[in-house]
Amino acid sequence: MTAYSLTHPHSSPAPLRHVAARYAGAAPSAAAAASPGRWTTSALLASARRRPDRLARYATRVQSPLVRDALALAATGGTDRADALEARVLEGEDVVVLWPATEPAAWSAVALAWAARTDGSGLAAAADLYARLAQGCDLLGLSPAHHTVALQSQYLSGRRERVGPLLERYVAAPELVRGFLALDLERPAAWDARVPADAATERAWGEHLGRLVFGHHRDVAVGVGADLHDVAPFDRLVARGHAPGSVSGDLVTVIVPSFRPEAAGMLLAVRSMTEQTWGDLEILVVDDASGPEHDDLYAEVEAMDPRVRVVRMPENSGSYVGRNAAMRLARGAAVTFQDSDDWSHPRRIEDQMRALEQAPEVGASRSDALRARDDLSHQWLGYLPVRPNASSLMLRRRAVEVLGDFLPIRRGADSEYAERVRAAGGEIVDTHTVLAITRLRSGSLSRGDFSFQWTTPQRLAFKGLFRSWHARAGAESGAPGLRVDGAADLPFPVPAAFDVHPRERRFDLVVMADLSLPVEAVLEPVAEPGQRRPPSDCLTLDPAREQVRARVLREAVAAARAGAAVALWHVEAPNRRQGRSEMSPDWFDLVTAGPLAAAVSGNEAVHARRLLVADPRHLAVSPGEEIRARAEVVEICVPATPDDLTDTLACDVDAMVVDDALAQARRHFGPTATLVPVGSADGVDEPLLERGGQHVDEGPGDV
Repeated sequence: MTAYSLTHPHSSPAPLRHVAARYAGAAPSAAAAASPGRWTTSALLASARRRPDRLARYATRVQSPLVRDALALAATGGTDRADALEARVLEGEDVVVLWPATEPAAWSAVALAWAARTDGSGLAAAADLYARLAQGCDLLGLSPAHHTVALQSQYLSGRRERVGPLLERYVAAPELVRGFLALDLERPAAWDARVPADAATERAWGEHLGRLVFGHHRDVAVGVGADLHDVAPFDRLVARGHAPGSVSGDLVTVIVPSFRPEAAGMLLAVRSMTEQTWGDLEILVVDDASGPEHDDLYAEVEAMDPRVRVVRMPENSGSYVGRNAAMRLARGAAVTFQDSDDWSHPRRIEDQMRALEQAPEVGASRSDALRARDDLSHQWLGYLPVRPNASSLMLRRRAVEVLGDFLPIRRGADSEYAERVRAAGGEIVDTHTVLAITRLRSGSLSRGDFSFQWTTPQRLAFKGLFRSWHARAGAESGAPGLRVDGAADLPFPVPAAFDVHPRERRFDLVVMADLSLPVEAVLEPVAEPGQRRPPSDCLTLDPAREQVRARVLREAVAAARAGAAVALWHVEAPNRRQGRSEMSPDWFDLVTAGPLAAAVSGNEAVHARRLLVADPRHLAVSPGEEIRARAEVVEICVPATPDDLTDTLACDVDAMVVDDALAQARRHFGPTATLVPVGSADGVDEPLLERGGQHVDEGPGDV
């Protein structure tokens, strides 16, 4: 077996000369730098120059400091990395004047990558850079997403005095974003101290809110109550002008799952249901084992209205298990849901019942929601303030009889149920009107899974898994095959973070690779020597590395068919032309139908006897995600034949990029991570998964 030798600048000048020519000005400093990652940054520079916006969005998805460095170096002619450029901007330097040849697209890409850092630490610098661009640059070539983030970053970073003037420059932001920024600027200052403002100011604010989203019911005035004090502005929401209980019809069961709720939010949520115009209601408030300290609150809730009943759960199992328990007790001809800290418009049930009349038997209705924080501001970076309200799903009893329970998991089951309705041949009729205001709390279980351009990998895996199950079960058995019994085993393996009782999952083997291409394209790659494959990638794999990935995955599937517990860990490699590269659906099919055991991600509790990195690109860019996965053996698989100049010409993943990947592997998994040489696919090498003790360690050592 041939040893794999890392190529370093001091020992192999030919590849260095080639790369330095491609990345003039930046590669020499990257090569000379002692810290890992500089070479990968230089390999990304061409893409940062050609398609900065694509690379900025990739940076937000993987939270990579190396990609942010590439964007900054591209904007500053190879002078400043991200930290240095950010310091200049925050100190008030006019970087646009310092580098006059840099296009607005490059500057806006830098600002976007800063703004989208999940900890919020880049918002101030992003706001300052966007404001500087507005002073003299042509902004019409920037996408609406940049216009949105440029405005929202001012508000969210506390630079609110700039928002009004910048509305005149960043004109491509959606009207809803612009309208709600104007509304948020009118918020009474007294609300920040949780005290009422003068009545005229609060009334004007409510009228403005009504013009923006509640024009479909002009007879109902939405605003804040004058008789509520010492609570968050959100908890003062009220509606006036309607007649509660004035509409009769079929009984509707409203299920309100809750766990250790805040008193003001819970009372608001239930009150908004008792004040519905639809009077024939049964309101089941689920106490998910909140504990005796909440007994008085639940007693107060139950005393609010004779239609309210509290359902006690014996142990905490999550809102969807609570929903299932309440659905078995429900007497309504239709069932819908309300989160325990949200507010519903008084005509929500009435409007959704009218919409449900248009849906087939196995169908549902749904309405929209307005996002708002506790202080009744509405900005969430990169997002519109209005969205479809997953919790508003309203189901006929017939649909529940056919489709059964929600998946008994911790998160995401309402989205799955909605898609299950469609997979069973039903339809969801949307009112396309705002009929709720939902509380925006970034630390909540579900909302912490999302930020601008970023979704937790478990959410993406869950979506791919349930869609695979829908397609397979629906095709085999129709709607009955999609029925879920919440007391039985799950119909497909969900990510560990979704378990009702989270636990560490153990596997014989986990394979990490970019699996956005279909199974056949990965297992049987076709590429001519010297051809860049695929041409959309920023860090491209040459034919030898494609064969390495193919061989590892072929042997992994074979091991799974032989009875080993094998999981896939999809990671997104950077690309020039595409958006988010999610795992191809047919890989999920190998999980839901077998033989593979799971689709996992790095930030969940996973233990592998062996982790094989079949594609080093993701690790090389230094992803910012927390890695909770653990492995007894970690191996980066590389071609047995050393790289030469021809290989370097054909791809961006050279030996130094692999060196960076090894450094990251050791940072995440410990110093024992190694390189392992993999021969060609001609079968002359011994089986990859059966060998041991043949690792090649010529990497940079511990990080």
